[in-house]
Amino acid sequence: MSIIFQQKDNLVLKELEKVRDLSTINLKYNLESNDFDHDKLFFVGDDETKFLKLFRGRFTNNLVIIFDSRALSIKNFLSSGFSHDSIIAFGLRNLTLSDRQFLDSNKIKYHEIKNVEDIEFACDSLMEFINKPGSNAVISFDMSVVDPSFAPSLTELVPGGLSSREIIYFSKRLSLVKNVKAVILKGIDYENDKNNKMITSKLGAMVIGEFLK
Repeated sequence: MSIIFQQKDNLVLKELEKVRDLSTINLKYNLESNDFDHDKLFFVGDDETKFLKLFRGRFTNNLVIIFDSRALSIKNFLSSGFSHDSIIAFGLRNLTLSDRQFLDSNKIKYHEIKNVEDIEFACDSLMEFINKPGSNAVISFDMSVVDPSFAPSLTELVPGGLSSREIIYFSKRLSLVKNVKAVILKGIDYENDKNNKMITSKLGAMVIGEFLK
């Protein structure tokens, strides 16, 4: 059985419930270590720190894919005990000089979106990175990786990101990797989304939904 931890007032699961039956999925607000024995774990919210620390304490041989426009999520994983060589980041495009120095000094593998010419090839490389025997993969989606023209209610609005079709493509293909143990979704401004026809929450629900099939 899958379990979804959600922070209160998020709208993604409300949108997800409109299109699929969640009765067989355990939905919780509070994080407890004994809940990490479920088949697949999800966290929907903006402060994943406790989730990461509990996951790190429960599982070894962890591999991480981070979709983000900046370096903050990478810093969160490192501060939670994940090793620098277990992480690959994709979609970065809002990096300061200090961000680049941080990434380079920690030898983080990352792909800036401006250098990506072939989405299919890029997805192949991400799948290859986490598809290792005996590993437990975590995929973190900060929705700021999406271009604001496709997701207008983001906590970080940075032009030049992925299209909605591209983020769904990544989700669909990565969901096929058997060792994906946890999926994180963050970066949505829910109050703003209420005035934007819930477009961004609906897109977030589609991303999560691919991993629940």
